[in-house]
Amino acid sequence: MEATQKKSALSVNMTEGSLWKNMLLFSLPLMLTQVLEVLFNLSDVAIAGKFADYRALGAVGSTTLLVSLFTGLLIGMGSGVNVAVARGLGMGDKQRVEKTVHTSFVLCAAFGWVTGSFLSKKQASETQLSVIQTSGLLMFIGGLQSLVGAAVLGEFSTFSMDSVTPLSAGALLYLVIFGAIIAYTCYFWLLLHTRTVVAISYEYVNPVIGVFLGWLLAGEQVDGVIVTACCLTVLSVFFIVSRKHG
Repeated sequence: MEATQKKSALSVNMTEGSLWKNMLLFSLPLMLTQVLEVLFNLSDVAIAGKFADYRALGAVGSTTLLVSLFTGLLIGMGSGVNVAVARGLGMGDKQRVEKTVHTSFVLCAAFGWVTGSFLSKKQASETQLSVIQTSGLLMFIGGLQSLVGAAVLGEFSTFSMDSVTPLSAGALLYLVIFGAIIAYTCYFWLLLHTRTVVAISYEYVNPVIGVFLGWLLAGEQVDGVIVTACCLTVLSVFFIVSRKHG
């Protein structure tokens, strides 16, 4: 009982009482955290200035903007997801929450893929792995993660060989050969022989091709907004590819 009362005294209920007072009480810990962060940065500068020259000290100051930009981007994305999920929970809309969480995972996967592409090109010369070995390692680790995820989510309990049709088996075989082995091998070859921004430009072209094939083969509706977005995407990729390096 005493622990519950202590917890209630330390918590701030934003739905009751004065809004400005609650916002001030809520922001005080954040302000103190910023003060501690500033003190931490001052200690870094003091150590760098004592044991290194002015160039190292200048490097610490010049990278602060990049670190702040990267941190602000992540915090902004996280806050956006939190707001969308909180709104869905407050409305009792489970489907909205699931869509928001799934979309956030897709964004994280895309960000991780781009980051991994830049790091893969850098690590390729250090590991001395060939293109075939690199793509095989990627598919092995990715497949292992997918198996673990399927086991955790209980996918194996709902799978039955009787539900596998020749069409679905052929589609899986096509994805394994063309969508995995050939695609990943070509992609890593591009990473080693061209600029990274050129190699990852396929990620922007693929949705355009998917929209076109959906309209051509499945009869999906395409309006002016989609056509404009596709044209802008192709135009941006053209500028990226055509720009001379250096």
